[in-house]
Amino acid sequence: MIDQKRFAKICDDTVHNQKCVTHIGTYNEKIMHLILKKYIDPDESHHEKKCCGFFADILDGSNVTEIQTGSLSPLKKKLLKLSELGYNINVVHPIPAKKWILWLDTDSGEITKKRLSPKKGSKYNFLTELVHALPLLMKDSIKFTVLFLEVEEYRNLNGWDKTKKRGSTKNVSVPLGLIDELCISSPDDYYGLIPSELPDTFTTAEFAKAAGITRHRAYAAIRVLKEVLAIEPDHTVKREIYYKRTFDTKTQNVLKGEQNEADKI
Repeated sequence: MIDQKRFAKICDDTVHNQKCVTHIGTYNEKIMHLILKKYIDPDESHHEKKCCGFFADILDGSNVTEIQTGSLSPLKKKLLKLSELGYNINVVHPIPAKKWILWLDTDSGEITKKRLSPKKGSKYNFLTELVHALPLLMKDSIKFTVLFLEVEEYRNLNGWDKTKKRGSTKNVSVPLGLIDELCISSPDDYYGLIPSELPDTFTTAEFAKAAGITRHRAYAAIRVLKEVLAIEPDHTVKREIYYKRTFDTKTQNVLKGEQNEADKI
C-alpha cells in the first residue's frame, strides 16, 4: 500500500538537507535513489549492502531491492545470478507521471521558473522498457514495482539552437511526490498492461494508438507481451499481424470449472 504522506515528507526532508545541494543550487544526481531507498526501507543499515560479489541497493535477509531509473539491461546478469542463489528480488522503476521542467544556465547558475511538461509517463512506458529484461520476466523470484512520481527535472541550457533547449542534457530529476504504484509479481499481472479498449484482435499500430506510444515502442511492448504469453498471433492480413489475448490463470480456472460441470451433464 502506498503512503503518499510519508513519501512527501521524505522528499521534503531530503531536498532541504544541505548535503544534497550543490554550489549551483541543484541537487546531487543520487537524490532519486536516496529518496526511494528511504521510502522502501527506512532502515539505512540495509542500504548499499554487498551481496554475492554485487552491491544491492537494499538487502534485508534474502530480499533484494534494486532501484533502476534507466534501462533494465545492465541488471540482467546481476539479477539472474541472485535469483539462482535463492534471493527474492524487487526491481523498482520510477516513472515521472507529472513533470515540472526547470532550465539551468550553467554559466550564471540562474534557474528559470518551473513549467509543467505536457509529457506524462505511463504503465505503457514501463512495458516497453521490459524488452531489455526478457530473461527476468518469467522468474518467480523476481517482481517489478513501478512508482509513478511527480518530479522536478532540471535541464541544462546547453542545446544547439538559439534557445539552447533543443538537444539539451538533463541535470537531475528531483522527486516531489508519489502519485501511484503498480506491482507486477506474476504472469497474470501483464494482462493489466494491455489497453482495455483494444478489440478482440489488434495490430501493433492499434496497440500504439490505444496506449499513446510510438509504433516503435509498441513493437517492444508486443514482444514483451508475447514473451510472457499474455498475447499470441491470431492471423495475418496483408502482412499485418493481428494479435489476441490469451486467458489469464483466473479465467482459465473459471472456464475449466465450467467445462467440468458440462462434462457431468
